[in-house]
Amino acid sequence: LALPILPLQILWINMITAVFLGMGLAFEPKEAGLMRRPPRPAGAPILTREVNVLIITAGLVLQAGAFGLFEIARRQGVPADEARTIAVNTFMAVQTFYLFNCRSLRRTAFRVHPFSNRMLLIGVALTAGLQAMFTYAPFMNVAFKSVPLAAGRWATIILVAVAAFLFIEVVKAVQNAIDRRRGLT
Repeated sequence: LALPILPLQILWINMITAVFLGMGLAFEPKEAGLMRRPPRPAGAPILTREVNVLIITAGLVLQAGAFGLFEIARRQGVPADEARTIAVNTFMAVQTFYLFNCRSLRRTAFRVHPFSNRMLLIGVALTAGLQAMFTYAPFMNVAFKSVPLAAGRWATIILVAVAAFLFIEVVKAVQNAIDRRRGLT
């Protein structure tokens, strides 16, 4: 079996997402009504059930999207390097869209002002630029064993990322509905 993502490509993903996407999220403005929420109990875990559900769901969706497109490409006879480039770009696109899901645990991403965090937008733009270099710059192709992708491949990658984004929004909505029924919000 061919590896869907090479170790150096995993390092690339981790380095770019931690620096540019993670740091952008660190500058997210506080949510309205934050100080009206009751404090967390002293012994309560930082990673709540709600957060764990989102982390696990996002991880499974991310893996299904990236590795699913890798497998589909391989079954279509696409060379391994191209299939890996698809997988890495899918991973990055889904993570970028997931970043917008993470701006609020309670509110839908559609209710968070899209331009309220300039650093996050800069991080997304830098990530997109670096990902374009990863895919199209010859020196990056050599270093990371990536290859240029046709526009049709990008359409599929973006479609998977949007589907993942919408799925996570549905999971958040279901969690919020459950919390409302339990009287937790």
